[in-house]
Amino acid sequence: MSHFLPIALTALTFAGLSAVAIAEETTNATTAVDTEVFAAADDNDMIQLQLRPRKRGDHDVLPEDLWAIDTSRSGDFCYTNQSQLSLWRAEANKAWMISIKNHATQEEIQLRWPAGQTQLPWPVQKMPLAANTPYMIEVPGALRTFSMHEVTTTSANIENAALLQQFNTKNCEQQANVLVKMIQTP
Repeated sequence: MSHFLPIALTALTFAGLSAVAIAEETTNATTAVDTEVFAAADDNDMIQLQLRPRKRGDHDVLPEDLWAIDTSRSGDFCYTNQSQLSLWRAEANKAWMISIKNHATQEEIQLRWPAGQTQLPWPVQKMPLAANTPYMIEVPGALRTFSMHEVTTTSANIENAALLQQFNTKNCEQQANVLVKMIQTP
């Protein structure tokens, strides 16, 4: 039997764009599950609405860097400049051997991720990104798939609202969540 806890609602308005994040927590005897709804809209049109269940756990910890790929989950990831990207892990107490594979070309590389480092720069020289291409990243005990999407910018200082809209359009949910968290934290 499930019971529902109160709904948490956070709303932000910046540069003419509203972002609403709603989290409804549902628990039962064996598993805790969060249901998230995320929507971004301009004054007239709804851009996107998502309702996705997710298990609680490591996924509640987000990287602080907007351009860090969370290796604990698969998903879509946006980038503007390949040299800004890094891989991220919450726990760095052990060294890892990881592999990255371009699904389109089948090219694969192996990397050592030293203990004590939560971030590892994306190996641009060994594995340059191709837009709208899936990459498989194998970390100890898991295989993750990421679809990489290039985000176009008209200036070096793109506004948060425009960036959030592009993240939403390209389903870059992790980055949208990190950006909202960055905006909420003074």
